[in-house]
Amino acid sequence: MGKQAPPERIRQFQQDAELLNSNGWSVTMIAAKMETNPSNLGANVNFRAATAQRKMRGKKPGSEIIDKFYQLFKEEIGRLKPAAENLTRESWPGFNKDEEQRRIRDLEEGKKFLEQQMAAIISNNTTLTNSNARLTNSNADLTESNNDLSKAYVKLALRGKGGDQGG
Repeated sequence: MGKQAPPERIRQFQQDAELLNSNGWSVTMIAAKMETNPSNLGANVNFRAATAQRKMRGKKPGSEIIDKFYQLFKEEIGRLKPAAENLTRESWPGFNKDEEQRRIRDLEEGKKFLEQQMAAIISNNTTLTNSNARLTNSNADLTESNNDLSKAYVKLALRGKGGDQGG
């Protein structure tokens, strides 16, 4: 088994693989250049460590696969990554402060709408659950009444047979 990579290096590898992917490099293309199985590489890129809330996902990449990745893609990644001094939001192509604020308001309104809808769904679910419980109780009462009527009918039918024979 190869040497394990530290978590920071795995995160950087995943970010850089996603950077390539978002710029036209599919996992299959990256794997072909690395001469590795695309499924294994995809599992490495999608690796998520286990936490208390979720199970481990993917395959933990080792140092060898990460070293090979950077040997082959270091220049391409460097070309795609903006310089550190250009990492402000204002420098993004098409950045518009007013548009950003409008989108934030739209998202907040959408969140409020979804919360209202969720409250309505919960309320309706509670009403349906209560109605279902009442219907279940009514159905049980009807079943009991039906059984009582059936017993009475059987008694009447038996009396009728007995009365015909005696008279």
